[in-house]
Amino acid sequence: MKVKMKQDFIIYSIQAIKHMKKADNLNLNKVS
Repeated sequence: MKVKMKQDFIIYSIQAIKHMKKADNLNLNKVS
């Protein structure tokens, strides 16, 4: 159970980072 939660947290973190990078790219495109 603990291991599963840790895996889910890692996956969630990776998805959040990817989402943030996408948002950054959109913001950069708007500025330029």
